[in-house]
Amino acid sequence: MRSLTNVEGSSLFAAVGYDSQKMELTVKFKSSGDIYVYEGVTPTDWRDLCVAESKGGHFVKYIRNNFRCRKVEPEPEDASSSSSGSLEA
Repeated sequence: MRSLTNVEGSSLFAAVGYDSQKMELTVKFKSSGDIYVYEGVTPTDWRDLCVAESKGGHFVKYIRNNFRCRKVEPEPEDASSSSSGSLEA
């Protein structure tokens, strides 16, 4: 699984990651700790999420119900949701 970047100041996300080759957005939710992979997310969709004033609001409006997703189990190194850097909400 790709590394996830912590999302600072978000009430929805703990961490996110994007694989441009597979066009997959990985999201770890703050409240549950659940990790989902959203398929078919284009680089433009990812960029729009990254620059959105409200990342959670953008996700809910444009991504959550518009892309197929699957729940995945965290790998041991992903369990802490930590990687270098952070994405500010």
